[in-house]
Amino acid sequence: EKMLHLNAEAIIGKTDQELFPATQAAMFHANDRKVFEAGVPLEFEEWAHHDDGPHTSIVFKFPLRRTDGEICGIGGITTDITARKKTEDALRQSEQRLREAFEDRDRLSQDLHDHVIQSIYAIGLALEPCVDLVDKDPQAAAHKLQKGIADLNAVITQLRDYVEWGSRHTIKGEQLTEALVE
Repeated sequence: EKMLHLNAEAIIGKTDQELFPATQAAMFHANDRKVFEAGVPLEFEEWAHHDDGPHTSIVFKFPLRRTDGEICGIGGITTDITARKKTEDALRQSEQRLREAFEDRDRLSQDLHDHVIQSIYAIGLALEPCVDLVDKDPQAAAHKLQKGIADLNAVITQLRDYVEWGSRHTIKGEQLTEALVE
């Protein structure tokens, strides 16, 4: 009565098709038919449109029998699980965001390895000849050292950009797509 905004007299004796939108009535009827054909209780997840939007319910439907055992109707018990479904959906979304955060961490780790660590390693290789050049050609050694210092400063700047990006940027929900593109 509350859901349909009708009194009992307006509901009793009506079919699902007379009380509900066609899609909803067809789902209810199909599930009723399954119980009728199986002759045993069955459980379904059904949805129905309420004033505040769609609701999901677990519906336990069972055959009603005459004294001779013949099925004369279908009974049902409905439990609204809309809040649970919303919570499950929020959990799935949260898990997805967590997976994405781990993937971002892995990408950052790979970027640090590929760019920063390899850059430092290359600078180290370039500076190794300075040990021999200090005595033989001090100017060349000084030039290589200055180049190495400049390269290390560039790597430090790059590393700061990696580290500071997260602290400089607070992303609000509506900015997520834009931030991901960036």
